[in-house]
Amino acid sequence: VRNTQLATRLPALASLIAPVEGSELAGAVDFQALGASRIALLAAVEFALAGPGANERSEELWISKQQRAISKASKASCEVVERALHALELLRCANHLAIPRLQEEAERRLLGSDDR
Repeated sequence: VRNTQLATRLPALASLIAPVEGSELAGAVDFQALGASRIALLAAVEFALAGPGANERSEELWISKQQRAISKASKASCEVVERALHALELLRCANHLAIPRLQEEAERRLLGSDDR
C-alpha cells in the first residue's frame, strides 16, 4: 500500500505513520496505542482500502484469526469470546480511523442486534 493511498482513504492512519530509521519507504504504526491488535488494524485498513464495495457484514472480516489466553480461560465458548474481542478492537480502529460503516457494524455485533 502506498502512502498516497493511505493519505487519501485513511488520513487518520497516515498521520500515525512514523518513519522507520534507515528507510525512506517504510513507516511504522503503533497499533497498540489504538488499543487493538495488529490483526484488527490490518482488517480495518483492508476494509477501508477496498473502497465503497467493501462489505462490512462479510464474516471473514469478523473472524479473529488468533486465540488469546483470556478467551481460552473463559467459561463461555472460546470462539464467542474471540469474536467479541475482535469486534471491540475493530470498533476502536474504526472509531479512530473514521470508518463509520465498520464502526456501526462493530457496534451492532457487540450489542447483539440482529437487524440484517
